[in-house]
Order: sequence, then C-alpha cells, then structure tokens
Amino acid sequence: MIAQYKLDIVKRRSSQDWPGIARAYKEIAQAYLFIQEWDQALDAFERSCKIYQKLSNKVPLSGIYASMGNVFYFKSQWDMALKLYEKGLALKKDLEDWAGIAKIYNNMGSVHARSGNLQEALKWYPRSLEIKEDLEDLAGKVVTYNNLALVFDLQEDWEKAHQFYNYSLQIKEELGDLLGMSHIWWSKALVYREQKKYREAIELMERSLAVRQDFGHRDLEGNKAVLAGLKKELSQDLE
Repeated sequence: MIAQYKLDIVKRRSSQDWPGIARAYKEIAQAYLFIQEWDQALDAFERSCKIYQKLSNKVPLSGIYASMGNVFYFKSQWDMALKLYEKGLALKKDLEDWAGIAKIYNNMGSVHARSGNLQEALKWYPRSLEIKEDLEDLAGKVVTYNNLALVFDLQEDWEKAHQFYNYSLQIKEELGDLLGMSHIWWSKALVYREQKKYREAIELMERSLAVRQDFGHRDLEGNKAVLAGLKKELSQDLE
C-alpha cells in the first residue's frame, strides 16, 4: 500500500497535482501510524502538512495537526502532543467542526492523564463530553466516560470510577454491543480488584471472559491468567 502511494506521488508530480500529492502523503502517514512506525508517520504527515499550508486548506490541515498530536502522544512526548492538538483545535474552531473539537478536547485530557496531571485532565474531558452530548455522539461519549472512569480510578475514587463505567455500560447495552459490554465489565472488575473486592471482580471477569471466548478475543489467554491469579489471591485469604 505504501509503495503504491509513493508511485502515485511520482505520477502526480508530473502534473503538479498538489492536492493529490498531499492526500497521498497523508495516506502514507496513516499507514505508518497503523504499523506504529512513528517517525515515518511524522515525516509523511509533515510533507502533507506543508502542501496543505501552501494551499491554505484548513479542513485537511486541522486533521493532520490532530493526527500528528496523536503520534507524539504515542511517543509519550506530551508537550509536542499538546502543541499540535492546540494547532488543530484552533483550525477546528474556525471551521466550527464540533465533532473534531470534541475529539481534540478528549485527547488533550488524555495527554494530561497519561502525564500524571489528573486535575487538568478533569478540565478537558467534561468539555469533550458536553459537545458529544449535544451531538448525540454515543460512541464518543463511551470513550470519554471510560477516560473519566480511569482518572477517578487513578485517584482511588472508586465510586466515581464505577459510575462512569456504568454510564458507558448503559450505552453499550442500548446498542446491543455485547463485546463492548465485556470490555467494560473487565474494567470494572479491575477496579473491584484494587478495592480488594475479589468476589465482585471474579464475577465480572468470568462474565467478560464468557463473551470474549465467543468472539475469539486476542487477549483471551492473558485475561484467563489474570483471573486465575485473582482466584489464587482470594484463596490465600482463607484459613
């Protein structure tokens, strides 16, 4: 795929099809992003970015800034991630792209959460959530609910962690997304484990694993090992 896009760029250069070249570089960047080749992804995004800047095309440019922010997030380069998100956010606001704004707010919250600035994360996630509620973006709400639950989990505010996982769970139930429900059961089980409520944790883990087994989930064996370890830990509490 990447090789094909590179050939496409060579062909488009002869006709000076700059929008087409910019799109091809963007596709190359996305392909590298998928295989976690971060530096190659950044190089392709930057090449696409320079062309769109010359074309003054804000729509793809706003998305590229956000995607570059994601790359720096994956590289744990928090300051650079925020810098790129802010560039993307400024353009998204100019374009009144509310869905895009909500995603960047969420991602800025995640940068702060992953870098240990939990209070700052709690400023950005609600901003994202407010827009997603207006847009009735159910999938987006689940992402931000789960992120908020994780922050409260890290703060050892177990009640709020469960509360936000339950919000996500309600949406997944309404959508009939059984696999999605299993992921949330597992997350809640991990919170129960931290609370040392082992029986509740085991119950949810077993419920989650029953669904994941039906779907052939890739982490199934690792999940089974976690459950086995928890059962062993519970047995050690007995005389």
